[in-house]
Amino acid sequence: MALLEKKLGIDGRSDVRLRLLAEFSLSAWRCAARNWVASRTPGQRAKGVTPLVRCVEDVFAAVPGSITFAAGTGDAVRDT
Repeated sequence: MALLEKKLGIDGRSDVRLRLLAEFSLSAWRCAARNWVASRTPGQRAKGVTPLVRCVEDVFAAVPGSITFAAGTGDAVRDT
């Protein structure tokens, strides 16, 4: 975190964006790993890291939409 603070000129104690980035990244990784594990049948050996990488890419691609998602509408929140 300190390296990012220095590089970006941001104080993570007063600017929550870096902490949120870390939290979103960790959560996305955890969701991807769970999806990957759930997609395997019991006793199936891993087929390399490619399926896991795809899960990680899919989950990270879903982050922006999940942040703007409005419950009950099925659509993302839009500026009007």
